[in-house]
Amino acid sequence: MDRTAPRFSAPFLDERYVIEAHLGSGGTGAVYRAFDHKQLREVAIKVLHPRFAQRGDLLARLRREARALEHLTHPNTVRVFGSGTLDDGRFAIVLEYLRGQNMHWIRAATPDRRLPVGRVLPMVAQACFALHEAHTLGIVHRDIKPENLFVENRDRPSETRLSAPSDGATRASDFVRVIDFGCARVSSREIGLASEFHTHAGAVLGTLAFVSPEQDSGKPVTAASDIYSLGVVAYEMLSGLLPFSARSPLAFPELHATQAPIPLDARVPGLSFPKAVVATVHRALAKRPEDRFATAEDFGDALLAALPHPTEAPETGLFARLSKLFG
Repeated sequence: MDRTAPRFSAPFLDERYVIEAHLGSGGTGAVYRAFDHKQLREVAIKVLHPRFAQRGDLLARLRREARALEHLTHPNTVRVFGSGTLDDGRFAIVLEYLRGQNMHWIRAATPDRRLPVGRVLPMVAQACFALHEAHTLGIVHRDIKPENLFVENRDRPSETRLSAPSDGATRASDFVRVIDFGCARVSSREIGLASEFHTHAGAVLGTLAFVSPEQDSGKPVTAASDIYSLGVVAYEMLSGLLPFSARSPLAFPELHATQAPIPLDARVPGLSFPKAVVATVHRALAKRPEDRFATAEDFGDALLAALPHPTEAPETGLFARLSKLFG
């Protein structure tokens, strides 16, 4: 245990959590590992920095993340166990503690900065199925990128197990979790949240290299925006490069809006992909939302169908996955 770790006091914590270590800090907050003595499990507690305690916009962002996650139950989405305000005024959220690495660091650790088709497609498909649940509840993530796709090294639950290609490139232990819904747009009509949890119309949130053309231009975002971002993720994980060559991050909005992606097959000299893989990824990258896949679930099914030489036909559709889950 880190003896320098702070102790937090708040009614919602109910004296059940003991801080064990400081895991890291970001621009708006810090994350700690804690032990839940009631449920006998490790958790992560995300706490807003003290200097932002009076910032209503940032408090709203963390509340939005907590409230969004409370409605999500898909096994590929990180779980939230509680949230509230500490006695010192800072906002905190108690999350499932995950062990592993995000997809950005996994790719960065490979010698050629790319992963094999048989590993990438199942990982991105898992994110698709998790986001499909969010979308049906009126939640659009708006910040899908490799850093927000966390990969745990453990067996997947049976309801998320995917077909493996015969080349052995996939890893049965790649269990993907979608994290960080802090930029989410939540529909009050769909999920019954108050207006304080909405982002302002026209606000551009997310990472410029991965956001959709409509999001870059400040237009309303929909589930199709997350599908586009997942397409960029798949493209980068497969090729090691982004779909556009930009001189600076600020150049991405115009490229997303006006330029066709560099063909996946042409991105790396000497590297080619199955036609089905290229077609699937490029469809997700269509400029017009209506030209992409109708749902994230459809994109995930297409990714699995594009797996080269599967040992068994990949299951498709929500019914097939529910049938496996409930027998």
